[in-house]
Amino acid sequence: RARMLIDSSKPEMALPDLGELIKDDPSDVIMLARRATVFLALGRTREAIDDYSAALDLKPGTFWLLKARVDAYLRAELDESALGDLDTLLGHDPARPAYAVAGDQIGTLLRKRAMVLAHMARFDDAADDMIRSVSEGGKRSILRAQIFLRNNGFPEVELNGQASKSLHHALSACFSINGCFHGIYLIFPR
Repeated sequence: RARMLIDSSKPEMALPDLGELIKDDPSDVIMLARRATVFLALGRTREAIDDYSAALDLKPGTFWLLKARVDAYLRAELDESALGDLDTLLGHDPARPAYAVAGDQIGTLLRKRAMVLAHMARFDDAADDMIRSVSEGGKRSILRAQIFLRNNGFPEVELNGQASKSLHHALSACFSINGCFHGIYLIFPR
């Protein structure tokens, strides 16, 4: 019934059923995550974070739970906490992520961490992650960033589809300017 209510766009009505299921089996990671998703849909981020954290206590280091909790932390504007989970997911060695990630997942995680770092005024670190992120998308993605920067007050950026020092400096400066930061966020969403 809880799943049917969620699928019928009535997530709030599913909460009592999910609560009962969790009460019956507090170690059900799937139900905790499902209720966290419902809490997020209802804008109740603190409760979502609590459920994701409870699920991670039961299954520490679970990739999809960490990823979901990052999104909850971001919605709650808890940058330090989001950064902690992103660091866990990405590791500290750019060449060797902590988890095996496929497709655009690494690029997405790097963009999220770049945005968090920029929000924390760590502009050079944010630029490093953003360059790694757009590099994951290849020449076309790098060109997209270069064109955006060129059109937003950074004429020194080359249009060559390659990561460079000028791209790094421009991204770092862009992250420190509110309008530019939001523009980057729009063309490369979290």
